[in-house]
Amino acid sequence: MRYPAMWLFMITVALCASGCTQVAGEVVDPRGRPHTSAVFSIGHPDGLGAFARHKVDAHGRFKFTLMGSDESYLYVYDGSGDPIMTTRRVDRSEISQSMRIILPVAVKGNDTGIRYDSKMMER
Repeated sequence: MRYPAMWLFMITVALCASGCTQVAGEVVDPRGRPHTSAVFSIGHPDGLGAFARHKVDAHGRFKFTLMGSDESYLYVYDGSGDPIMTTRRVDRSEISQSMRIILPVAVKGNDTGIRYDSKMMER
């Protein structure tokens, strides 16, 4: 092959023509304000399976293309904190070009909300 990058591009275009989905919309916090630190992950974000990430813009908006086989593995989380605290799977039925995702804001500091007594820590 003389131009391998061109062949790879053509194969990708052919695959997308038969089964890609345009994903677009906005992510807001529970108060309805733009969630500017949201991140979409294809594959669970805290595991080895996350092979693509898409950040929202300064207005909480996003737009990207998703392969049909990846629709069951789309997650969204707050990128400003620990992903495990805010990660949620986006159901296939939610995927569209005009999505509105409500995502809680990550808690800064002690994410569990548990306060430790200094005497407990001395043990």
